[in-house]
Amino acid sequence: MDETQLDEATLSAQRQEMERLKRVQDQQKYIREVQRQIAINRQNNKTQTRVISLLQGNTISKSGVAGSSKPSTVLVKLSSNGGPPQVVNKKVLEVFKSGKSTGTTTDSKPGIVRIPNKPHMVTPSVSIAPVKPSTPTEPPKTKDVVTISSSSDEDDCIVISEPSDEEMEEEEDPNNSGMHTNDLYNTADEQGRVLINVGKPENDPDVFLAPQIARVIKPHQIGGVRFMFDNVVESLERFNTSPGFGCILAHSMGLGKTLQVVSFCDVFLSETSGKTVMCIMPINTLQNWMAEFNMWLPTDPSSSPLSLTGEVRPRNFGLFVLNDLHKTISARARVVQEWKKDGGVLLIGYEMYRQLSLKRSARTRKGKKKIPEEDMDDEKNKPLLDEMHEALVKPGPDLVICDEGHRIKNSHASISHALKQIRTRRRIVLTGYPLQNNLQEYWCMVDFVRPNYLGSKTEFSNMFERPIQNGQCIDSTPKDIRLMRYRAHVLHSLLEGFVQRRSHAVLRNTLPQKEEYVLLVRMTSFQRKLYDTFMNEVVRTKAVPNPLKAFAVCCKIWNHPDILYNFLKKREMDELQDLDLEEAAALAPGTNPAGVDPKRAKEKKGKGNTKKVLYHFLGYSLSGFDLDV
Repeated sequence: MDETQLDEATLSAQRQEMERLKRVQDQQKYIREVQRQIAINRQNNKTQTRVISLLQGNTISKSGVAGSSKPSTVLVKLSSNGGPPQVVNKKVLEVFKSGKSTGTTTDSKPGIVRIPNKPHMVTPSVSIAPVKPSTPTEPPKTKDVVTISSSSDEDDCIVISEPSDEEMEEEEDPNNSGMHTNDLYNTADEQGRVLINVGKPENDPDVFLAPQIARVIKPHQIGGVRFMFDNVVESLERFNTSPGFGCILAHSMGLGKTLQVVSFCDVFLSETSGKTVMCIMPINTLQNWMAEFNMWLPTDPSSSPLSLTGEVRPRNFGLFVLNDLHKTISARARVVQEWKKDGGVLLIGYEMYRQLSLKRSARTRKGKKKIPEEDMDDEKNKPLLDEMHEALVKPGPDLVICDEGHRIKNSHASISHALKQIRTRRRIVLTGYPLQNNLQEYWCMVDFVRPNYLGSKTEFSNMFERPIQNGQCIDSTPKDIRLMRYRAHVLHSLLEGFVQRRSHAVLRNTLPQKEEYVLLVRMTSFQRKLYDTFMNEVVRTKAVPNPLKAFAVCCKIWNHPDILYNFLKKREMDELQDLDLEEAAALAPGTNPAGVDPKRAKEKKGKGNTKKVLYHFLGYSLSGFDLDV
């Protein structure tokens, strides 16, 4: 089966995506040219400043200022025979030029002076580790090549080479794909503002991030917000006439997907006509989401610590949370009604959304608390359930965001059915690096954000899953491998427009260098004697079948013998208490003392022989030492 045999719904979905990509690519082409010209102009300005400083002789650092003894060095070519440039100190260059002017000749060339390393940035840890300064927002700096010709008696001519196109372009990273992945262009402007709708139509106003977020957001996060804007909104002009599209933000763990979504929700609710946003997430992350919204988008800027660093734009929409604290149907309905009326962001868990969207009241489970009596009357709750179903599903919110999108990995699960009933097509799925997911889970996520884009489950399996899996077997033929690569390339090309993948490689330039130090500490004579005694007893009696338990005892010896001593004393007291309880039970055979189960005591006695032997020889090994001193 190939692309020519797809049904009309799939072909229509792919055609719409091709039209959207054409609009976006036209905008991106224009933006790339503008940004490239800006980068070239910026580089030319730096080059011009460098030339002027070299001609005026202002590159020599002031010797009278403490801590400013950086030598000024330039790359020079002392002969015109095409030799490689050499790094020469400025003072050596002046001596060379003065010698040439007086008519003296020198057969030997000046020695090469190495550029001294800059003082290391020291981290506030125990290790003095050099930290790489983070420069993700600046294009790679090219060295100024200064060519000084000594073949003529005229004044020296300084020529600074132009940066080549290869130096301007960043090498393509195979682990990062999608739109807006070139972080050289994901930067703020000269005023510190971050423009979101790059390549916008002429009639659209500029859309900027909140200033408090623009000060801390990283380049790859700027690209993620722009990527979501291009897919979900496209342009402010098309937002009201187009049903919109969905996308998958597939960033590795720790790259700040939550901050990107918080930033995009602020833009979506502030700049578009959208009114309601629903964020569905695992219940254990709900409190973290609420804290992130309150931290980056505070309602009262004066009380926010972000105001200490600059301007803070307050949040102009409400934040609603629907969790297990709302136990009754009426309490949940009040939250949903208020969210639908006032607008804003609703935070809800997957299980809660499944129950409310399918018009189901909470059911009791074995070992769970009973539900309130007012929720047992389905007829009474039916109007409330219908109203919540209308707000959550049909027509539902203007934007749906699903955190941990791999939860939608089973197309037959009730949560998948509940999510696909949402009428809006503006859907965002957050997930980790998608190459860790299998192809069927991948299809489930793609089919949620772009229904029918990859065909049905059977069509996807025939076109992509089986050919790719057949080419990965140990006995795959060269034909299978070629087909696998072709189908994988086609799948990647189909998903490139609305799936942005970023790996941990984007943090390579911002994270400090990791330094590990191993300190070998010699044991004291007492520790060595205690350690040898313990190991000899272990070998002789074979009383410790589990090496992890023996290692735990050794750790106590290595740290300090008092730790082992206190451990043995505590164990001895526990054993004495157990013996007292057993004696009490033996004196009264017909009674069962409180807290003692005769059956468990018998099993414990049978299973504890190894421990008793261990405690015995540990006590024996300590008996010859005075641990009180």
